[in-house]
Amino acid sequence: MNKAIGNIAFGAFCIVGGLSKKFVLAGIESSNGLILLGVVFISLAFADAVKSRASSTEASFIDPILDFWFIPVRAERLLLFQRIFTLTFFIYLLGWTSSATEWLTVEGFHLSPNATSRAYPAPFAALPVAWLVPFLIVLFSTTWAVILDVGGRVAKALLLGFAVYVQMVDQPSSFTLNKLYVVFFAFILVAPASVTAHDGSRWHAAWAVRMVQATILIQYCTAGICKTLWGDWTYNPMVLYTHTVGIYRTDIAALVVEYTPAFMWVIFAWSALLFELLAPIFFIGRRLRTIACVWGATFHIGVAVLMKDLIFFTQQMISTYVLFLDDKYVVRVESRIAAFVSPIATPINALTDRIFAPLFERFGTSEAVVVAPPVDEETGSEKSKAAS
Repeated sequence: MNKAIGNIAFGAFCIVGGLSKKFVLAGIESSNGLILLGVVFISLAFADAVKSRASSTEASFIDPILDFWFIPVRAERLLLFQRIFTLTFFIYLLGWTSSATEWLTVEGFHLSPNATSRAYPAPFAALPVAWLVPFLIVLFSTTWAVILDVGGRVAKALLLGFAVYVQMVDQPSSFTLNKLYVVFFAFILVAPASVTAHDGSRWHAAWAVRMVQATILIQYCTAGICKTLWGDWTYNPMVLYTHTVGIYRTDIAALVVEYTPAFMWVIFAWSALLFELLAPIFFIGRRLRTIACVWGATFHIGVAVLMKDLIFFTQQMISTYVLFLDDKYVVRVESRIAAFVSPIATPINALTDRIFAPLFERFGTSEAVVVAPPVDEETGSEKSKAAS
């Protein structure tokens, strides 16, 4: 158990370091390598903890914590998130396809390794111009394979590789959402496989879902803390107005600025700040989640409308709200999608899992032992036991 805790701590340290542009660990500059290393250590730790918990009959003070991370949750939740989140990736890349020659091929401007800041790793080699169209075809095909859940973990591994390459080929021009795609695609790849209960429902250990949820809530809260402690949001009532009329201004923003009274900008700013600070409370509380989702969606849609190109960040963040919705809605939507694509997905997934499952087994993608019975999130009562 101590080894698992150490691996989780080190993995979290690596992920935080990889997300920071100025973090240096033992001479290794921040990069996707650190992020992926962190994901590997955390997945190894969770796999070891599940096995240790399953083989032990002694009660421990850490049991409630383990139950939170490893309690079975409906598999449809992560799968629906996988589909929607990957769709946002497709839309994001499609939006920049018209300038793909600039940021993907040798014809565009790229900083040399010597000219790249120490805050960034050395850029990957750009594509020859002749490779651009085949690259985009394979990239978009892989993206839709993951959206349709075709190809299993092979398609997910390829998509993760594409996400890393797209970011690293032009690192100084990439955004935070590029790194979130890398991190979340990695969690989707190493997430435990689902197991089927006697009633036909599918479950898996919750840790992959919990990691995404925790990342989003920490991101919200730290953004609010930074605005409060080091920004001018608490003493400049027109701070949001100044951002709206700045370099991110859109045509719609110009219209809004002209007709919106000054006191509304104060309300908008405090609403945004309070949402970020209180997001963990609202999303964790079951009875407050609907308010959190509506508040957050309104906040992000406002950002997308008023600030240039941030629509891609908006769709990415809102897609994560799927992980906070009630099971009854998630299962209903995912069941309809799965019924439509299963004739194609099922045989292909069976083939790829049979061939490549041993490669991913060590990283927690094989069927994990369920450490506690499924629990109804609303009533707290046991539903049915699922075990591998």
